[in-house]
Amino acid sequence: MAFRSEGDIKLWVQSRGTEIGAIVDMQTVFQLGHDWYSGRFDPNWDRPDADDVVSMFASLGLTGPFWSLG
Repeated sequence: MAFRSEGDIKLWVQSRGTEIGAIVDMQTVFQLGHDWYSGRFDPNWDRPDADDVVSMFASLGLTGPFWSLG
């Protein structure tokens, strides 16, 4: 979901009784989408394994429990 500010996120979370998972800026979201879908139309494309996905996340600064796939 996209929000204008962290304050808007906090209001949304409080109104639904949930917790904040991860807050990511739009540039990182765009880069993640680019990296995630890169090569998908190549006939020799193979699905990345969990270690590759975690490495992709880490290359974008997405680390910690939320991004561990555990």
